[in-house]
Amino acid sequence: MVIALATLPQARGKFIRALALSAPGRDIMSAGHADDVARHVLEELELARDPSAIASVPLPKLFATVERIGRRLADETDAGTVFGPVLDGTVIPREPREVFADGTLRDIPFWLGSCRDEMVMFLKSAPPAAMIRTTERQVRATFGDAGWCRLLSYYRANARLDEDPYEALLSDAFWHRPMADLARRHAAAGGAVWLSRFDHRPALEPFLSQGPTHGADNACLWAHLPDFIDRPILRRKGGPMTPADIDVAARFQVSVLRFVTTGRPDIAQAWPRFEPGHEPLAIFGQPFHIVPLNDGARFRVWAELTEQSRPEVVA
Repeated sequence: MVIALATLPQARGKFIRALALSAPGRDIMSAGHADDVARHVLEELELARDPSAIASVPLPKLFATVERIGRRLADETDAGTVFGPVLDGTVIPREPREVFADGTLRDIPFWLGSCRDEMVMFLKSAPPAAMIRTTERQVRATFGDAGWCRLLSYYRANARLDEDPYEALLSDAFWHRPMADLARRHAAAGGAVWLSRFDHRPALEPFLSQGPTHGADNACLWAHLPDFIDRPILRRKGGPMTPADIDVAARFQVSVLRFVTTGRPDIAQAWPRFEPGHEPLAIFGQPFHIVPLNDGARFRVWAELTEQSRPEVVA
């Protein structure tokens, strides 16, 4: 949402910097698909002939209908989600990736972040979220079944002891790689951008059992040290933090505050900005450290498959 808002023509001059955490960086929903979703919701509510009456539907009934329609239609979308920003040609006239690439946002510093195991939460939902199936489908469509199998075999061969290689592949495909692509586009256009990954497992459910999955960074960002706060909207209780939680959360909060106030999350020596030919990734864990983004066998396989999938140019 932050990325979509920042790219709007109406937002020109209103953003002095932007921090986007766990933004997948995918293409946003088409107007045609949004119209189809709206039609299904109205039909389910028996309001197809009087759409304006939706304003009088009790919220519990509306929310229950939206959830049913969402589960039914999510598999038909590219991203596996049915509610979100819409490329309608008016409010959002262009894909955010295009706006990043053409330099429109070059004067806005960006911090783009994700969690290491983003997809775990969605794999463990009941039933598993549609984005699991649609992401695998997209990778297979891009690289073919053989390419998918090659990727998965490399992830299995290089998996950490506590890592699900299938989840790691999907997290890279849906979250980490699209965020890195946005960072590259912004840097190539002359913009300042920093890229991070949150690797710490907060001692708070669901992260205690699921690891640094979607939202783990937010639990530490909004913590009131030495405690995690209650977050009623998410139906998540707070609780005491461990010394490791406090250490990582304090570092994270300081970086966010510094970025908000100065446009830079840290001094250049501690966390260099992301630039063409130099792509540092900040890891929020114990300890905080910097690693090269494009490193290891997994990256090489993605790069090889991407190159092989490019269409041949005929002179």
